[in-house]
Amino acid sequence: MIPFAQELIFNCKIASARFISEDVFIVTFRDSDKPVTLEEYKELHEGCLSMIGDRKVVSLVDLRGKRVYFSKEARQFASKSSRLNEHRVAEAILVDNSAIQIAANFYLKIFKPPIPSKVFRNEEVASQWLGMQLNEILNH
Repeated sequence: MIPFAQELIFNCKIASARFISEDVFIVTFRDSDKPVTLEEYKELHEGCLSMIGDRKVVSLVDLRGKRVYFSKEARQFASKSSRLNEHRVAEAILVDNSAIQIAANFYLKIFKPPIPSKVFRNEEVASQWLGMQLNEILNH
């Protein structure tokens, strides 16, 4: 496991990922007019796993100001097959427009991620919710 370091950033074609605290991991997707392929998502997935190691984290997925579309295979992998889900306690998806909010909520309803997941328009509210989710797990 790589120890917490604010400057530790993983970059790939579709996104960047970094810790914003010891147990809060943020993924910021890049704007794209092409769907994220399974291979591209797996590259991000492996990079995130190498940074997280064996610790339990919450993740904040930042889609604000972005057009991000996932292929069917990438969506399925992200929701169910991902080894990342073994380390994530909860996931907040941060959006800034109604179209992305509707798409993100639809994704959560259809693919039913195995961890608590919720869409937010306010970063502070999302961070508070993630903190509550993490505290629930750590205090049990």
